[in-house]
Amino acid sequence: MKYRLGKPSDLNQIVILHFKVRDTYSLGYFSKMGKTFIQQYYRIVLNDPYSVFVCAEDDNGTIRGFCSASLNVVEQFKRMRKHKIVMALSSIPSFIVNPKLILETWKRYKATKGENDEKFIPQEGARCEYWTWDSDYKDGASSVALFNKYLVILHQLGVKILPLDVDIENKNTFSFHVLNKAEVIENITLSDGRQRTLLRYDLTARFSKNNKKLNT
Repeated sequence: MKYRLGKPSDLNQIVILHFKVRDTYSLGYFSKMGKTFIQQYYRIVLNDPYSVFVCAEDDNGTIRGFCSASLNVVEQFKRMRKHKIVMALSSIPSFIVNPKLILETWKRYKATKGENDEKFIPQEGARCEYWTWDSDYKDGASSVALFNKYLVILHQLGVKILPLDVDIENKNTFSFHVLNKAEVIENITLSDGRQRTLLRYDLTARFSKNNKKLNT
């Protein structure tokens, strides 16, 4: 397995992987939005200078998993708002199928301006966004290796604290992060009623010279 940075030409494979997650986990806003929106979203973030994608690629050149993060949520959201018209247009097919998504999308847009009380969206600094693995490719060790290499890269890029959030329903992922030395911050209830845990990785401490065990 090869681990590398993602690039704009990976768009189609990343969108396919994102959709395959719905086979095993179908909660959340992005699990409800259609392909037109998802393609446009990833087209934008893959070209954003504040986004980082780390991909796991097999010997055939197929991406089996990826992790993504924002290095600076304020600047990333600012750039996303510049694409608000094309993002809105790409959302129309999703709105037709599920009109309730109109209000959810409006709340998401307000969140990019800091006008939302949802605690899981940091107001500054870096943010862990996605960790996705191909459900048809059974290789848990490589999936874990992907995530930990992603942490190494983010640390090398200057990230000191990496916040992330995990739905309570996603027990395996939560257990992994705890075992992987993420710090639990608090449990919250989202506006849609979902229970979520906020965590963070202290990358400065993790990769300090006195903490060699975590660096391997």
